[in-house]
Amino acid sequence: MKRLLLGLFIIIFMGACSKDLYQYYDYDNLIYAYTTGGVKDKEMKKFTKKYYRISCSKKGVKKQPAPGVCVEYGYFLYKQGKKDEAKESFLREVQLYPESQKCVQQILKSLAL
Repeated sequence: MKRLLLGLFIIIFMGACSKDLYQYYDYDNLIYAYTTGGVKDKEMKKFTKKYYRISCSKKGVKKQPAPGVCVEYGYFLYKQGKKDEAKESFLREVQLYPESQKCVQQILKSLAL
């Protein structure tokens, strides 16, 4: 019983001390809506604005968007026909996370950007 209480105390204490590395805003709901077909064409502009906010986030401990967010935002722009803006977003991902360069290059190649 003592071990259980000690373990519970440690988990609560550690959870209270943690800080968010990135600011996600409404990211999980946005992705869920998009992947389940909940975003109609007429709502895509509003959806993209919300996603832009996430991709430009300077909040959280790291003061930059989470890995992969700029790639996803670039893909949404590409789907809307904004190819130049999409390419910029893909390249921003490489600038923030150099280890993603190979993956981003493959995406750019497959999208012919």
